[in-house]
Amino acid sequence: MSALRLILRSVAYHRRMHAGLLLGTLLACAILTGALVMGDSVNQTLHDIAVARLGGIAHALDRGGRFFSDTLSAGLIAKDARIHAASLLTLNGMAATPPGGKGPQNQLNRVQVLGVQPDFWLFANTHPADTKLGRQEVFLGERTAAALGVHAGDDVSLRVAKHALMPQDAPLSARGKDNTVESLVTVKAVLSDVQLGRFSLAANQTAPYNVFVDRAWLQEQADLAGLANLVVADECAGLDGLNAAIDQSWTLEQIGLRVRSHPSGLVQIESERVYLDDETVGAAMELPNPQPTLTYLVNSIGKDGKSTPYSFVEAGPGPAGMRDDQVVINQWVADQIGAVPGDTLNLAYFQLSPSNSFVEQHRDVTVHSVVPMDAMLLERELAPRFAGLSDVENCRDWDIGMPMDKTLLADKANEDYWKQYGQTPKLIATFKAGKEMWGNRFGDLTAVRFDGRRHTLPSLETAILAHLRPASMGLSFVPLRRQAQAAAE
Repeated sequence: MSALRLILRSVAYHRRMHAGLLLGTLLACAILTGALVMGDSVNQTLHDIAVARLGGIAHALDRGGRFFSDTLSAGLIAKDARIHAASLLTLNGMAATPPGGKGPQNQLNRVQVLGVQPDFWLFANTHPADTKLGRQEVFLGERTAAALGVHAGDDVSLRVAKHALMPQDAPLSARGKDNTVESLVTVKAVLSDVQLGRFSLAANQTAPYNVFVDRAWLQEQADLAGLANLVVADECAGLDGLNAAIDQSWTLEQIGLRVRSHPSGLVQIESERVYLDDETVGAAMELPNPQPTLTYLVNSIGKDGKSTPYSFVEAGPGPAGMRDDQVVINQWVADQIGAVPGDTLNLAYFQLSPSNSFVEQHRDVTVHSVVPMDAMLLERELAPRFAGLSDVENCRDWDIGMPMDKTLLADKANEDYWKQYGQTPKLIATFKAGKEMWGNRFGDLTAVRFDGRRHTLPSLETAILAHLRPASMGLSFVPLRRQAQAAAE
């Protein structure tokens, strides 16, 4: 019997087994082929989503809840002509169809409100027909418009969360009764994905609820004039080129830091957020002869049953040789509670606990000396301004997050003091003692002072910038497109 005949007879005899094996092989091939096709399809879909949400944007500088000047992008462009960048203000908000409209009442409790200028639309694969938004006009992403059931020309009620420069849970931060602002806006157009309608920094397959508004109008509504918190840029200058441009062009003022002088000859660095961040403090303390200061509000200053409530105090600028258990008081306090040098005073003040609650503490201190009211004028003029405190006429109108006794706020003597002397500190402690009592997680300093004979305003800013890196202040770009592609893969 030939070998071929033997093979054929064997195949015929085991035909059922071979048929099953063939079918199994075909099924496995089909599954593998389908998986590969599906994988390619998913990869392409994820890539398309990444392209749609970013358009021509390759890099982003996102400072989140920390704001900077909206001129930052213009400074980058001026430094490097290859750079194409735009500054945005992004806030959380709520959108709804207004009551009494034609359609059903729909509401989105969390939308991304983006304050943009026409330069932002240069990053879109397809530009909107008219990129200029009016004061109360909006572009909606397709998903937002569909969820609300609105079209171009319809009205939408837009509520935007306000953001204070000082963190809301920080000591002495203002607590407004209404932290949102509501406006009736008109839908100018509904944007598709290729028009950046689904713009987002997050690598998410679900399109965000986007509402685009005029940046200047949003800044006005949110009390953030001239500020932004996001810069986007294309690939032309590259990541290194963008970060190099920041390093060469940024200023302290752009991130809410300022250096100011006083006729006394002092110059000091301070922050719009009141408390200086650790990086700025570190840079300032590297310079010769710094004088750190901390301003706070204590609950009471008392002696032998007499006290004065809710008093501004300061740590740092005391007389040479004063011990940490000693304080200087002004003449008004001395007269009010009958204190003289050598007397023991009791300070009551709130400390912010890790659980974000205020716990009242007490400390006994000794009067080092009593100074006339004129001697405190410098401290009043250099003290930081607290929204909800410094800008109100009556103590009873103070509006901050600390628990406050309304009866004590109405204290007549203290009210008279506020009307005559305003934010003039009633007491000065050493910086070490003040830091132990009134420092908190938001910062231990409200200013650092220097002798103006050694530092002019420009030289002080230059010296501080030399000790700071933009990245340490949250001013650095990330490769957004590269990250999106990596997430898709």
